[in-house]
Amino acid sequence: MESAELREKEIQGSYKWLMIAGTAAVLLSCFLFYVDDVVMQNAPARDRAQAAEMAELRRAQAGLPARVTDDRQTLPLRIESENSQAHD
Repeated sequence: MESAELREKEIQGSYKWLMIAGTAAVLLSCFLFYVDDVVMQNAPARDRAQAAEMAELRRAQAGLPARVTDDRQTLPLRIESENSQAHD
């Protein structure tokens, strides 16, 4: 009988921990979003322009194909040591 009660307490404790941790995670995310928004609104024009440029670059990079498009990237890797360069 004790093991059933202990298991029930453990299950209730796990639900309680999950709810508390989930609530804390959501609150932290909302706080960080708010702080980021306030900082960006009060940022100098130079910082806002840089953030917009970085966002544009990320969008452009995400739009590139995943396959290799440059033939130089398909060449085999050749590692040269200092000794082999001295003999050339």
